[in-house]
Amino acid sequence: MQIFNNWNVIAQGWYIACPSHEIPKKTAKSVEVCGHKIAIFRGEDGQVRALDASALI
Repeated sequence: MQIFNNWNVIAQGWYIACPSHEIPKKTAKSVEVCGHKIAIFRGEDGQVRALDASALI
């Protein structure tokens, strides 16, 4: 099975979703990473967090 350049296989690890400055406090942004929708937000404490967007439905 081909691993690299195969979108059916997603390696566990860190992926860049967007620049940090695009996420102001108390806002959320929806992005797609490797075919998965992710909700990214910055809390009142300033920390950026990400959740699987399908978990929010």
